[in-house]
Amino acid sequence: MITNLLIDYLKDESVSIKKKKIYLERLNLPYSDLFMLKDMFEYDSKLYQVLHGLIYYDDSGFKEKINYQNNKRKNGSKQKQMKRGNRYDKHKRR
Repeated sequence: MITNLLIDYLKDESVSIKKKKIYLERLNLPYSDLFMLKDMFEYDSKLYQVLHGLIYYDDSGFKEKINYQNNKRKNGSKQKQMKRGNRYDKHKRR
C-alpha cells in the first residue's frame, strides 16, 4: 500500500539509496504498487533501477539463455580438463 509517508521517504535525498532499497524490500509490496512507484519515480534513475530490480519477470526464454550459457561454460571447462588429462596420458606412455 502506497502512502504519503512512503513517497516522502523515497523523495528524501538525505536517505541513501541502499537504505531505500532495504526499506522497499522489507515492505514486500505487491506488483501493482511497485509499478505505480516506478511510474512516479521514472525520472530518478537510481530509485527507478532499485524499483525495477524488485520486479521479477518470469521469462522462460531468458532463463533458457542463462542455462545455455552456464552449460556451455561448464562443458568448456570439462573439455579443457579432458584435453589436459589426455596430454598427461600421452606423456606418461612414452
